Amino acid sequence: VAYSVLLCLLTISALPFQVSDLEALYSKTVDCPIYIEKSEELLNKLSSVKAWAERVRKCLSETSARVEADIVYKLEKESLSLQVQLPEGEMLLDLIRQVECCQSQCREMLEGSLSLKELELLLNRWDGLAVNITELELLRQYHKDAVSWIARANRALLGISEREDQETVFDELTCLLKDASLLRVKVEELPCLDVELKKAGCRVKALKALRCKMSMDYIEQLLMEASILQIEKEKLFADVSEVKANAVAWEESARRVLVSKEQISEFEDVIRASEEIFVILPSLDEVKDAVSIAKSWLSRSQPFLSRDSMALGSSPLEVETLKELVSDSKLLKLSLREQLMIQTLLDTCTRWEQDACSVLYDTECLLNVENIGDEIFTRHGKIEKQIQAIDSVVEAGQGLGFKFDLVPKLQDACYTLRWCFKALSFATAIPTLEVINCHMSVFFST
Repeated sequence: VAYSVLLCLLTISALPFQVSDLEALYSKTVDCPIYIEKSEELLNKLSSVKAWAERVRKCLSETSARVEADIVYKLEKESLSLQVQLPEGEMLLDLIRQVECCQSQCREMLEGSLSLKELELLLNRWDGLAVNITELELLRQYHKDAVSWIARANRALLGISEREDQETVFDELTCLLKDASLLRVKVEELPCLDVELKKAGCRVKALKALRCKMSMDYIEQLLMEASILQIEKEKLFADVSEVKANAVAWEESARRVLVSKEQISEFEDVIRASEEIFVILPSLDEVKDAVSIAKSWLSRSQPFLSRDSMALGSSPLEVETLKELVSDSKLLKLSLREQLMIQTLLDTCTRWEQDACSVLYDTECLLNVENIGDEIFTRHGKIEKQIQAIDSVVEAGQGLGFKFDLVPKLQDACYTLRWCFKALSFATAIPTLEVINCHMSVFFST
């Protein structure tokens, strides 16, 4: 019996045994009256096998926490050294086959583009696997990130067009799209989110257009963008359209007053109307400049329009300045009644200068006669009439209040005529020597 037991012990390390065989063999060594040296080794191996089997059962029955894959492979390695056939061994091999299959599928999925539906199918397939596989855990995290992102996206999209805080909506959607770029899983909501981001951006621009004065180009481009995004019927864009309509109507009014050269009051009405329009109006500066230039012209014209400026003792006005005013008035983009008044005044001055030149010419002709002969008496009367004509022209010129260069010339001519008139009077009455000397002294002094 002892020999038979010893023979079995010697072959244990060479062949795989059932646990029941080991237990039966160990029972024989215990009952054998002779001490068998290998019995201790058998006991240790039997204990190791039972401990290994217990660890395998625990590993397979674990539900609260997954077992690391390294532990599974370690158990497999230990089973090879034990050389014992156990039901747990088959179960372990089956688990290892599942782990390897799962790893293979996970790696294949990680190498390609991840679809949420395909990922969920794979995760559901391996949800009951009690082994912690790195690739599977990575896919679970990718799935968790995608599901979390989708939930955030759905919350952000809920009632998005009715929200008043479109700036916040835009920031939220921008953040979501940025986070989506970090996802490893393709999400179906992404195209919709991209469109909604464009809509939110368009709404933000509309709010800006209603809060700050923007250009007409900005408004037109905004409404075109809203039309492309099919949100032009929203109240926000209806308000922007109304602003544009008011601006277009104002521009038409501005063009009309500019083309027709309306009265300054019409221009001022147009400027006042612009204050109610929340758009940078292209023609507003031109209208304002037209009024500003007109008022400046009126200010410069005031001395020529005021009776006080032409009153006796006032500084005489310059004809050249009056001519400049008339020239500048033709460049005004609006109509002023003062334009006609200034033009009339210049016409009056021009007629006076023509009259003055005519009188000077007649005077020159009268004075240039070398031999008056028997015409002395008729000449005396002509000189008297010419003096009266000069006095009348000078008085009219001074009454206009202008500084005419012809006035001094007329006055000199009149003085000369008066001297001649006095000299000719000696032909009818003999003067005294004293009168002649006085008259000659006046002549030579001039």
